[in-house]
Amino acid sequence: MKVKPTRMELIALKRRLRLAEKAYDLLLDKENELVSELFNTLREYSTVYRMVLEALRKIDRGISLSEVEVGRLETERLLSMRKSCYEVDARPLNLMGLRLVQLGLRKMREPVKVTNLISSPASFILAEEEAMKTAEEFIKLIELAYKMENLSKEIAKVRRRVNALNYRLIPEIKRNIALIEMALEEREREELFRLRRIIEVTSST
Repeated sequence: MKVKPTRMELIALKRRLRLAEKAYDLLLDKENELVSELFNTLREYSTVYRMVLEALRKIDRGISLSEVEVGRLETERLLSMRKSCYEVDARPLNLMGLRLVQLGLRKMREPVKVTNLISSPASFILAEEEAMKTAEEFIKLIELAYKMENLSKEIAKVRRRVNALNYRLIPEIKRNIALIEMALEEREREELFRLRRIIEVTSST
């Protein structure tokens, strides 16, 4: 036996068992909530991913058509003239104790178009407009991917703690409680037998 077979030890173990079972329930609830959040995030990621993928196809198609209309060199010149007018804004986000980040785009200045309806091919203009609309969805996609990765890691960590409680700590405490109770019962029987012997001896004299 790893513990002393005393009533004080038994009381301490029962208190520890209650705490372990409470921690197990709380961690199990947290794991379920994290898994639910992960599936919700995955659904949102799939939706945004399809939107971004479709937008990228339109942009690629527009650039390809522009190369046909005005040539590759002119198209590359138009692409090189584009300047970023946004910067990524990252804000901390707390989700059930898990540190995440919320990404967004902050406009640094008004976007300047490098095309015009007269001299620029319509396909490139459409591709440019599509790219400007897709920027926020692309940042959202990165945010969701980061969130899914961290949720997966946190779920694995919580699951390890749940399993440690369920398969190691709680069964060990229960075994020790049972052993102490058996030892105390045996001690009580021995004490009762001793008292009977004392009574019998004193009665016969």
